[in-house]
Amino acid sequence: MSAANMPDIKSGKLMQLSELDDWKPDDRHGSAVRVIGRLKSLDYRRKLIFIEYRTRQLAVHTEQLGEPVFGSDQIGKLFMFLGELERFDNELLLRARIARELTGVDPDLYDRCLKVRKDFDKSF
Repeated sequence: MSAANMPDIKSGKLMQLSELDDWKPDDRHGSAVRVIGRLKSLDYRRKLIFIEYRTRQLAVHTEQLGEPVFGSDQIGKLFMFLGELERFDNELLLRARIARELTGVDPDLYDRCLKVRKDFDKSF
């Protein structure tokens, strides 16, 4: 497939879950983001999982990921998600297209690196 025929897929802005609250609702809808969170619970019927990072929670729709990729044995594990934000029942929802387990990643070090990256991006 040539680049001219490729769909417009955004890379996803690196964000903390807590930063999502700072966006205006109109700015969030359809925005591509990359966030991390610990798997808290599963809803297989609605193809939803719920993640939490620090004090913020987010619902993640997993249908685009294909077959169920999350099980109860993964509750508490840290994951990164890339997808688009939507409104769902007056709540924010991430429609994930990529999920990656982050076993072995130090969350505090990740937060510090993310801050350095954001500071660097602001300088340009």
